[in-house]
Amino acid sequence: MYTAIDKPTFWDNKYKTHESNWDMKSANPVFIELLDNSDFLKTGRTFIVSCDRGYDAVLTAKKDYAVTAIDFSSTAIDFAKAQVNENTVKINFLNEDFFNLGKEYNGNFDLVYVKK
Repeated sequence: MYTAIDKPTFWDNKYKTHESNWDMKSANPVFIELLDNSDFLKTGRTFIVSCDRGYDAVLTAKKDYAVTAIDFSSTAIDFAKAQVNENTVKINFLNEDFFNLGKEYNGNFDLVYVKK
């Protein structure tokens, strides 16, 4: 059965069947380097778009950023929440389509990280 790429079930199935070939099973090395060695990034409110399994979100929360992370896939969000429980950090997750976010999020973040 074909599921359209713009439907959450398409992405849920990718995670459930372990076909998420983009998943490095860790935070993005470039993002790690940026957080560890940046003079211009200060801790603050961070928005992570397409958070996948939550590795980047957890890393950011461990560095004392207030993190909100969004993903279209509820399965990805479930995996990310498990990462939070294992690492005892606090992250606000949104299981929504990024392009349909309300205006209440405008201007609420100091750093926006778009993974893809």
